[in-house]
Amino acid sequence: AQAAREREAAEQEAQAAREREAAEREAQAAREREAQEARAREEEERRRAAIASGGPSEEEARRLAEEQAKRDAEERERAARADEVKALRKTPDGLARLLFDSMKALDGELYASCWIDIQDARYLASARANETLNLARRARNAAWDHHRRQSMRDQLSRAEFVRAEVQVRKARKGQEVLDGKIVYRVDGREEVIPLANLQQVEDGSWKAVKLLP
Repeated sequence: AQAAREREAAEQEAQAAREREAAEREAQAAREREAQEARAREEEERRRAAIASGGPSEEEARRLAEEQAKRDAEERERAARADEVKALRKTPDGLARLLFDSMKALDGELYASCWIDIQDARYLASARANETLNLARRARNAAWDHHRRQSMRDQLSRAEFVRAEVQVRKARKGQEVLDGKIVYRVDGREEVIPLANLQQVEDGSWKAVKLLP
């Protein structure tokens, strides 16, 4: 009888412990629900306050963040492309490749960056800078018009770059290439774009002064 009473007491104590644990779990769950509801109320109050003060709604803020992320990605892509272009312009062969790519893709911005500007003209020609720049611009525009028409006729758009044929020689300032050429292949045959004059400019990179159609 004594053993039975002890077992019953032990079972009652275990049951009480289980009930206390269950009650504690329920209390903890209730506290978590209350905290979650409090955070939700705070977020809603902040959202309403932002709207009342003229700030963006949560949806608008998300849209603005997505647009900013897109702009940041585009800027990183532009910076990477600018570094690539700068690296290629360190050699006349690289410049020739850039010229070909720009004309094939009808990328006027890339094409223009391959030509001398007024600062380059002053370095190369000093007192004759404006005359040199004007000649370069006319050559640039003539070559662009000619090869743009070729690209529009699928001549260049279907072509692949083969090689640049350039011979570097010493110039009055830096180095230059005269009578070089870009060789490309289209429809199984090789064609050329004459590189009449490429010049090494003040920063050591290369730019075009004259191409021929």
